[in-house]
Amino acid sequence: MNEGIINIFEEPLKMINMKLTIVLLAFMALLSSCEKSPRCWGKTEKNEGEIIADTSLCSNCKVLTNENEGYVVNSSTDLWNIYYKNFGNNGVCETYDFDFSKYTLLGMTTLASCKYKIQREVTIDDDAETYYYDITIKECGSCDEKHYLTNWVMIPKIKTSYKVVFRSSFN
Repeated sequence: MNEGIINIFEEPLKMINMKLTIVLLAFMALLSSCEKSPRCWGKTEKNEGEIIADTSLCSNCKVLTNENEGYVVNSSTDLWNIYYKNFGNNGVCETYDFDFSKYTLLGMTTLASCKYKIQREVTIDDDAETYYYDITIKECGSCDEKHYLTNWVMIPKIKTSYKVVFRSSFN
């Protein structure tokens, strides 16, 4: 007689356990998806240190340079050389007018997958006469989406005889 009562409750308990398992799996999938990952919550880009602003070189196009190769732009000639390397003599893009007597542009293309957060920081080590441009990318979620980030920033004119070291890392 007791076995019949146990069998009556056994099936509903199995159903409840199965439903609970499905709900937990769905919740875990939601948190690991590209757009819902808690690692992606908050501001996407952050600039620190000597950076005045992030920028682009052109008003109507995106100048992509070689991935993880750093560029220092101190003059209109430097800007033209990068532009020419990317587009030749086509005249496709309209470059911005930068005041290179006051500012230097630094850039390094990086690749991020899925959703991401990026932190850019430029620091100066006067003892080593070196500027450090650090780019830290935190990828979140899991998908195949790719983003090429040019990471152009404007800083006060670099000091004569100083060099620039470009570094990128993933968190």
